[in-house]
Amino acid sequence: MNLSILIPIYNEIASIAEVLERVAGVMPHVEKELVLVDDGSNDGTREWLVKTFGPPAREAELASAASASAQTRLLQAGLSVKLVFHDHNKGKGGAIRTAMSICSGDVVVIQDADLEYDPNDLVEMYDLIATRHVADVVYGSRFWGRPHRSLFFHHYIGNRVISTAFNILYNQTLSDIEVGYKMFTRRS
Repeated sequence: MNLSILIPIYNEIASIAEVLERVAGVMPHVEKELVLVDDGSNDGTREWLVKTFGPPAREAELASAASASAQTRLLQAGLSVKLVFHDHNKGKGGAIRTAMSICSGDVVVIQDADLEYDPNDLVEMYDLIATRHVADVVYGSRFWGRPHRSLFFHHYIGNRVISTAFNILYNQTLSDIEVGYKMFTRRS
């Protein structure tokens, strides 16, 4: 099963290169497609993306537009790239909707471009969906498993209240409703 990694980007010049390097390095045996949607960055991120991948597709075009050299380098890592620039900022949800409309992977995951989440966590999530076939959707959690960065107390309490309300309303047992990682099959 191939994996589409959707990366909404807004003013991430300080972290985008490292995020892409980490994503490229995880699960080298899996065919991966990066769908990069720049949502109106004005800090030099767009210029870096153009320099690295060549001119992007405009929002209306929605086509792959990686340069030959960048494409070759990423294909060696089992990656293809689709790059789209929004004409104006539509927010993270807008960037994800654009990426969803052009991704082609059997499995899809949303990867933030700010290094808050470790792409190595994708290995266990992908295993549950693509290898073991025990889930169609896998959510990450900052409250289970390995240690994570410290949360402010009021953020923790707010998350617990929202997660508890969600779980009561929808008869679920999610520990972190505001989770960063969400991986799912396209048919989900």
